Amino acid sequence: MTLYEKKRLICAVCLTVAIAGLTVIGIFIFTSPQREDVRVDITELESPNEALAPVQEIYLLRSYRQIIGIFDAEGRLIETINLPTVTLPKSERDRLAIGIEVSSREELERLIESYS
Repeated sequence: MTLYEKKRLICAVCLTVAIAGLTVIGIFIFTSPQREDVRVDITELESPNEALAPVQEIYLLRSYRQIIGIFDAEGRLIETINLPTVTLPKSERDRLAIGIEVSSREELERLIESYS
């Protein structure tokens, strides 16, 4: 087999593989179920206010480096309160060691004010 014939054979094999690959991709694309965009009509909801209901905020107040830290629902520190936890009663220090969960910014502010 000459060098020319080897090159032709290699080109023919590559071309065959490429055509087979494109065929498989085409079959996959055309036979897979088509994605439909899901749209919700507000009149289909049980209550129109259901779509506008606010997402409940969750905060966790706990000890952080001997001061008070405010954490979000995922556990990320979002703010610190420069109030040394050692100045608080033991019962509050114990609660802060575990973490105090609050469900609104207003409740969070009331709790912080109670420490002042």
